[in-house]
Amino acid sequence: MNRKPRRAWFQIHLSTAIAMMLLSSGLLWANVRTSAFHQMYEHGENDAHVPTMARGWPMVFEMEPEEAYKYHAFAARFNQFEWRNVLINFGVCLGVIVVVGTIMEFHLRRREARTP
Repeated sequence: MNRKPRRAWFQIHLSTAIAMMLLSSGLLWANVRTSAFHQMYEHGENDAHVPTMARGWPMVFEMEPEEAYKYHAFAARFNQFEWRNVLINFGVCLGVIVVVGTIMEFHLRRREARTP
């Protein structure tokens, strides 16, 4: 009867907490970093390629033209912020963190159950 008491279902291992913390910081970085690409704008006879800065992963939630194009006639069209995509990104990131934490805890608890 030298068995250790079982941990509660909501108590996680320290290595799981550290892995989830590092994963959440990586996902936060992926969401706030700026990526650049060219957006095509069709304006009647004058078509233009606008250098655009975007933020968000997996969905782009903010898009704006680069500094040199901010006051151009069509800049307002690209200055967008999508709350729906923010919520999608939050849900995806939360899901990834929960899945990774659950898998790690499953393996850690199996290993603890096997050790005498």
